Amino acid sequence: MKPIHSLLPVAHWAMKISLFVVILLQQIQVIKVVDFTRWNDVLPFTYVLSAMLLVCGGFLNKSTLTIISAALIFLITCYFIYLHFDSKLPLTFLFYLWPLSAGLFYLANGNE
Repeated sequence: MKPIHSLLPVAHWAMKISLFVVILLQQIQVIKVVDFTRWNDVLPFTYVLSAMLLVCGGFLNKSTLTIISAALIFLITCYFIYLHFDSKLPLTFLFYLWPLSAGLFYLANGNE
């Protein structure tokens, strides 16, 4: 069976929008009141902003904004995994697995 290549743009947009929604829902409690003097508030705000810029980067011809925001999503997700990781495989690792893989995907592919 052959893949349906005409659905690829729809799949890219669905992945970008779902990534934004997942990150927003994960961090909504933290970013409701942001204190920009605290690192613990700035990082989730940057995380949500990067996801929003990933979606906005899809509207541009060049993929620079998509790649930069994907790199930020990937790095911040790695940091969050490091913070929440203990000797066992925690459930929070699974919550960060989707943003980690999607960030890496758009870091590698851009808007293609």
